[in-house]
Amino acid sequence: MRHFVQYHNPDKMNPYNPQSGEFGIFTNKPVGDLREDMVWLVSRRGKPSRYILCEVFVVDDVKTLSGDTFKNYVTGEQGWSFTTPVAIGDKPWFEKLRRRTGNFAFGL
Repeated sequence: MRHFVQYHNPDKMNPYNPQSGEFGIFTNKPVGDLREDMVWLVSRRGKPSRYILCEVFVVDDVKTLSGDTFKNYVTGEQGWSFTTPVAIGDKPWFEKLRRRTGNFAFGL
């Protein structure tokens, strides 16, 4: 199982809102076969901005979209959605995560 971090930008999309049922992320990046891999969805909230962990899920399917803003929709049914997202910006490992992901540019 591989692990991927996806950043949900609340300035370009609506603020993160947990949905019941299916987990998923949208992306324009080529994703390949992600089935059985784990996606960690990170966003930010508030002023000053606080980084939060929103959901974690195992990928079941990647759907190619046409005519939408995004090219791919990555979905899964098994995971965790945090109705109260977990604050992670103050964790000792967070800055290393940001560097390793190119400030989240290397995510899905």
